[in-house]
Amino acid sequence: MTGPRRWLGGVLASMRRECVLWSGNAREVIFCDILPLVWMLIVWGLLGQGIMTRVPVGLVDEDKSSASREVIRALDANRALGLESYENSIEALAAMREGGIYGVIVIPFGYMRDTLTGAGGTVIIHTDENRYAVGGTFEIETAAVMDALGQERLAQKLLQAGTGVEGARRIGGLVHADFYRLANMGSSFLVFLSSTLLPGLITIGAIFAFMSAILREVWDGSVGAWLDSAGGSFGAALLGKLTPHFAFYCLVFLFYIALFSGWGGFAPAGAVSTWFFCGAATLAVMAAMSVLIAGVAPTWRLALVIAVGYAAPALPFSGFSIPLDSMAAGVRFYANFVPLTWYIRGQSQVWALGAGLDEMGATFLALGLLFVVPLIIGLPFFRRKYGRLAASEARGARP
Repeated sequence: MTGPRRWLGGVLASMRRECVLWSGNAREVIFCDILPLVWMLIVWGLLGQGIMTRVPVGLVDEDKSSASREVIRALDANRALGLESYENSIEALAAMREGGIYGVIVIPFGYMRDTLTGAGGTVIIHTDENRYAVGGTFEIETAAVMDALGQERLAQKLLQAGTGVEGARRIGGLVHADFYRLANMGSSFLVFLSSTLLPGLITIGAIFAFMSAILREVWDGSVGAWLDSAGGSFGAALLGKLTPHFAFYCLVFLFYIALFSGWGGFAPAGAVSTWFFCGAATLAVMAAMSVLIAGVAPTWRLALVIAVGYAAPALPFSGFSIPLDSMAAGVRFYANFVPLTWYIRGQSQVWALGAGLDEMGATFLALGLLFVVPLIIGLPFFRRKYGRLAASEARGARP
């Protein structure tokens, strides 16, 4: 048998051995493969429809006028706001402190007078910015309602001034903004959060699966048997061991894409194949990082700790909550070494902006470097460490 054929035979033999050991380890299957899928579905279910409806909001009408009732009718018609009336601001703010409502809207005394005299009616809004998502939505929706009322009153004044319907329309529309919410037209939190949280769960589950597969030989004292199954080739043994887990998590990524763009209905602007290729490249980076961590960590326990410390905090560095450009220089530098950062960038390029492979050179170059560099650094350490373990096993001594 020629060299390449012998090496390929070693890869296949290592794959067969890994599939047998993997499928026979119930705990590994449950914790590294089934639980990430369960958590994906739980997160998807928690986010519901992704749109906030009837959020409890306190309302205090101190003016009790026809103008204030007009404001209340407009606010009540907004599906995001669930108005709850209070006699005064003290009661409403107390309810807010107790957690019963998310904000307070106060229509102050004199609102109608100020509106009719041209001074401008002011509505007071109290929000809990600690709960930023809910508070921000409440603030935006309330401001939108008030802006619409302002435009309506302006049109009425222009009509009274004799401009006519067409003239009022032209004057009222001199300055306006058209918003194009690419990939999330409905401002859905399901889209915003699941498009980052679900890939984050996948990458965490993948590195745990890779690490468990590599370290299993150390736990069982079977490093020598593993290497022998691949004809003594470290490369063939390692590729054969990691390939089944890589293939499984590629299927998980396909499930995520189907769940997100199929069941969820959030169709990508670009090619699904490019989106999947970006996810597969991210999984390959996690596999390479597993080899590096397992090779340099002095013990398997420390290797697991390092893997957790690398993968688990990745979400904040992806830039989904705060733009990377707004982070400190040191944080931005570290974010470049987190594959999820580049995956989220690539996903946005494909799903939201419709970018093709030719427009994603920087993204795939970064993922490629994050794959190649850890292997170049980690493989010599891995070979030396696991070679010593195999020799120790051959002498009959457990490391």
